[in-house]
Amino acid sequence: MLGATLALIDNKDDKQQYTDLYLKYKNYLYKISFSVLHNCAQAEEVVSETFLKAAINFDKIKLQPCPKITSYLVILCRNISINMYNKNKREYGEDIFDVADAVEKTADVDFFEKFDTQLVVEKLKKLPPIYYDTLYFEIVWECSADEIAKLLNVGVEAVYKRSQRGKKMMRTMLEKEDNDNE
Repeated sequence: MLGATLALIDNKDDKQQYTDLYLKYKNYLYKISFSVLHNCAQAEEVVSETFLKAAINFDKIKLQPCPKITSYLVILCRNISINMYNKNKREYGEDIFDVADAVEKTADVDFFEKFDTQLVVEKLKKLPPIYYDTLYFEIVWECSADEIAKLLNVGVEAVYKRSQRGKKMMRTMLEKEDNDNE
């Protein structure tokens, strides 16, 4: 798997950095995927797809600090796993367990400068995963709607709507917090 994705990266230093990234996170991402799918082969497939998307976007992520890269990879892996789980459920009609149990939220986000960063992070983590993931990629990674749509495997219109709804929820939570402090 590593060899195939390395072919997408041109620079020798980038190849080494990508290899290090792969070796550091492959087992962690496998555990996340397996916790959703409960299937070894599918979990491996998810990890491969996660690193394929990382290789495609490597120029964008290679200079980011480690916590941002970790969050990026975890969100990709989790969403690909959930999409595969939902596909399995549609095809086989099985409801093995609740996917929500496998959802893991991690991120540091500076959303509105008016508010304390810690408060914004706290509120962002309270958003439902679909809004959290969209806003995380939009705000932290500064991805376009098209890029987010590809990363999360949803339509561009869904990205716009999720972003709009997530921001509205964030404003409501932050305004409530601001009013409580007055």
